Amino acid sequence: MDYLRLIQDMFRSYYLTVSSDSSLPDLVSGYEHQLSQVLDMMIYGILEEDSSKKGEK
Repeated sequence: MDYLRLIQDMFRSYYLTVSSDSSLPDLVSGYEHQLSQVLDMMIYGILEEDSSKKGEK
């Protein structure tokens, strides 16, 4: 969980820097949407990597 929290904090900092000219509702909506995509990719990648290692054994 600490790893996911770190990634979320890093993504938040990046997103706030890039989207500094957006309104608050647009900023929050875009952040939530893109963060969920990032977390999905990370979790899917972790699960896929684990399952591929099981196949090697």
